[in-house]
Amino acid sequence: MAKRLNQWGGGMPKKNRFSTLGLVALIAFASCEVKGQEQAIERIFETRASVSFSKKIYNGLKINFTPSFRWIDGEGMNQFNLNAGLSYKPFDFMKLEGGYRLIGEMNQEDTIHYLSRYQFSTLFFTRLGRMEPSLRLSYTNYSDEDEKGDFLRLKFAFGYDIPNCKLTPKVGFELYQSLGLKALYKYRTEFEIGYKISKGVSLQAGYSYDFYKTKYRNRDIFDLGMKFEF
Repeated sequence: MAKRLNQWGGGMPKKNRFSTLGLVALIAFASCEVKGQEQAIERIFETRASVSFSKKIYNGLKINFTPSFRWIDGEGMNQFNLNAGLSYKPFDFMKLEGGYRLIGEMNQEDTIHYLSRYQFSTLFFTRLGRMEPSLRLSYTNYSDEDEKGDFLRLKFAFGYDIPNCKLTPKVGFELYQSLGLKALYKYRTEFEIGYKISKGVSLQAGYSYDFYKTKYRNRDIFDLGMKFEF
């Protein structure tokens, strides 16, 4: 039985399996309609910073805690988050994740409005030589910025381990499906590069672009983070 579980995808070869997943993501990307040009599109520039701490507490079980901060260009810091989560790796190709985020939103009256976000994810991943493709399906009750409601998120990512180099580049594409609106809310393309400082310590820098399907808005996100693994 364990052998059959580890051959997820019906025995399909790994290269074909992830090529198929990548093709699905590209088809979804190509099928997105272009926004109408009769209305001006708002462009938001956002900077995010975070520090992540994680520790393995049992075989396959890991706990993590991540405080993070966000700034909007021209407005200053508008949000801080406290994230806590658990992840469990039942098989070599799959990880189950659950998390809670306490969100503090700052408004123009210098008061803080608190929100809660829950996220449950299933991550499938493998390694093909130095290539690291992955697919994540998530449910959240919050869109990650200012839209309330339930969302399904599908993310395809592709990393590469450069030989004899501490840098690890990664690209990703993610769809946000609003269950309340019953429509595609937005999609996100991202590029990230990680740098291993020492064992258990790494630095991540990234850029993401959000293209909204339900609003006349786009968002540029610049991200910087530190990770500590114990």
